Amino acid sequence: MLTRTARLVEASVTLRRRIWASLPWGVRLAEFFQLGAGEHNEGFTRSIFAGFLLNDVMGMPDINGKPAADFDIHGADIGRLANRLPKGYGGDFGKRIYIKLFSQFRDPTFVEDTMMTYLVHFMESKAAKIRPGSTLSESKNFVFRSITNEAKNALRSKHRETSDVVFDDDGSKTIDFSVLDETYGASHLERALRNVSGRLRQVHPDAELYVKLLLEGHRANEIIGDPRLNIPSMLPHPYGKQGHPLTVQSWAIYQKRIMEIMRDQFQDLPTSVY
Repeated sequence: MLTRTARLVEASVTLRRRIWASLPWGVRLAEFFQLGAGEHNEGFTRSIFAGFLLNDVMGMPDINGKPAADFDIHGADIGRLANRLPKGYGGDFGKRIYIKLFSQFRDPTFVEDTMMTYLVHFMESKAAKIRPGSTLSESKNFVFRSITNEAKNALRSKHRETSDVVFDDDGSKTIDFSVLDETYGASHLERALRNVSGRLRQVHPDAELYVKLLLEGHRANEIIGDPRLNIPSMLPHPYGKQGHPLTVQSWAIYQKRIMEIMRDQFQDLPTSVY
């Protein structure tokens, strides 16, 4: 019989997966690809927030439990300051930008290249376009707008616009997720996985199932399990090449190769501009 705590955990997982299933296909696919871009998003976030600190942005999060205003930034540039900031500083800002861009442009390589190009410009200019004394919300919104415009301009230069867009009430264009769901829904994933199933099996016998379970809303630790904590794996073959039980840490090398294969399959999807 399940304990009260176990029942609550089970109910929360069910609710999370129900919410996940209601998300547009583009958002779910973006969440999947950002798993392979964690370090990239982390570095992007800390560098952007370092630029905010250098421009005296108001409302910055505390640093190591102390007010951001007390953090020594004298003589620092964005790169050096970013390296001094604690891991996780800035929260999920980079992840949110990644998901926003991927939901719109659907190409993981293009998204990462756009974020890196923007970051280079941001660092070279010493975040000059961030107005000193502006609020954190204003500064983050400015970066969101700027990086989206950079992505649109890059696509326009390649003549890769499509018409799958609609207009918001304010007159701006946004992606039509109903089109995205219809065109790139579960049936498209099935076709994509069939195209790469052989390559995925070479990585691990359960690699294809792992992708499907992630896109259904399961988390990596739920799928892989943890024998040390008696958490059962959802995979039929929960072992590595040496026959050792899989852990999230040992699965990382398989996940990296899985992401590379899936990126190859999805990077040439049509894109939309708004």
